[in-house]
Amino acid sequence: VFVNFYATEGTRFDKIVFRESPAGGGYESDNHTVGYFKTITGTGVPEPATWAMMIIGFGAAGVAVRNRRRVDQAFAG
Repeated sequence: VFVNFYATEGTRFDKIVFRESPAGGGYESDNHTVGYFKTITGTGVPEPATWAMMIIGFGAAGVAVRNRRRVDQAFAG
């Protein structure tokens, strides 16, 4: 048996108790997981300033490639 104990955000537990069945017997346990889930909310769209920096960066890269081609053509001719 694989046993999981998870607390979600805003809840908690401080102890886990295993008791023997009144009918007798017992339990065998060798695999446990204790974890915590935290809800993360994020935005999927970058801020306008991020878009502006990205466009400027692509523009600068394009200008650099274009100027590099002109220099190569000047030396070739």
